[in-house]
Amino acid sequence: MTKTGGDTRVGRPGGDSRYIGEYLPAKSLRASFDPGHFNHRLLTEWFATDLRIAYPLYVRNLRALSAAAEMYLRLPNATVSLSIVSKQTMRHATWTKQSSLPGASPLRLKLSRAQAFACIAMFEAGRLIDPVHLEQVFAVVSDNSIFVASSLLSDPYDIPLETEIRRVHGNIGQPGLSFLIPPPDPRIKKSSPTSWSVIDHKSFDGASADSFRYTSVHMQLTQYQPELRSLNKDEHQIDQSVTLRETLVQVYDSQTWIADLDLLGALQSNAVSRVAACTDDAHSSKEYSAVFENEIELAVVDNWEELLMPPIDHKPLVIRASGNWLARLAAVGVAVRLGKQVRIVSQSICWECVKAIVQNMGSHQDCIFVM
Repeated sequence: MTKTGGDTRVGRPGGDSRYIGEYLPAKSLRASFDPGHFNHRLLTEWFATDLRIAYPLYVRNLRALSAAAEMYLRLPNATVSLSIVSKQTMRHATWTKQSSLPGASPLRLKLSRAQAFACIAMFEAGRLIDPVHLEQVFAVVSDNSIFVASSLLSDPYDIPLETEIRRVHGNIGQPGLSFLIPPPDPRIKKSSPTSWSVIDHKSFDGASADSFRYTSVHMQLTQYQPELRSLNKDEHQIDQSVTLRETLVQVYDSQTWIADLDLLGALQSNAVSRVAACTDDAHSSKEYSAVFENEIELAVVDNWEELLMPPIDHKPLVIRASGNWLARLAAVGVAVRLGKQVRIVSQSICWECVKAIVQNMGSHQDCIFVM
């Protein structure tokens, strides 16, 4: 082994020399990184300190690629366009910028949802999009793949990571790369005076049920396409092959339209909270009738009309859509759009916890439980 001009070299038989690693077999490399022969803690510390200080751009790109690889592990059958090797470099991708948040990990890059969609746009189509333009995006469509924020495909009680994106096979009938965004002021159905026959608001007896089994959610494109600018060197404004597309997420009850919703916005609203699982066995084991008795009366919502027209006696409401994650998600979206305070209850209901929440609510009329 020799050292020339600051470069360490390894010699071959016959006097020839090459850079270290060129002639090391894979078996030797695997053995070198075996936990029994290698101190991974020291490597991690060196990566997070000395290497990060000396080569910040190099470390930034490594962290970004690691975050992308982690995200793509949750996207089975998703592909990466090989054309990006000749088109782009990680250096110009703004989604790779490190988080400036206090306490951010020097090793693990935490992506926002907008950064995750910008990452997908780069690997899918080789397009550089500034994440600042993607804050409202809830899905990206490319060819026959729809990449959707996991929050829109999960029970609203769950809180997926922002980078949890799911791939759904399908398209919207439009070419190129489409970023789907909600309208700024979604519409909602007005309660009809002719629907009085289905409005009952019966007293809640603690029984769970799925009264919204005919609820469905559909997407429909509008004609509005906001401007989207590119970061590619040879472009100023992206052509029609890459665009923002305003998309209605519509809730239907069988054939009846109920509302257009911004579901991501609703789930992020301060009006929404989850009723945490109770750890007190003495509380959680109590029956509804034993807890509420005659102190507080809850009213049942078993159809959309009962939600659109609340009771006049200001009772707190219970939306019964047990086991139906899609209806529960839609109910949260509609209730937030109506200006209600929404409490999402898990499958393990503690009536003592529910009672405490009701008692602490300033206005019972604004209190809705999604069960």
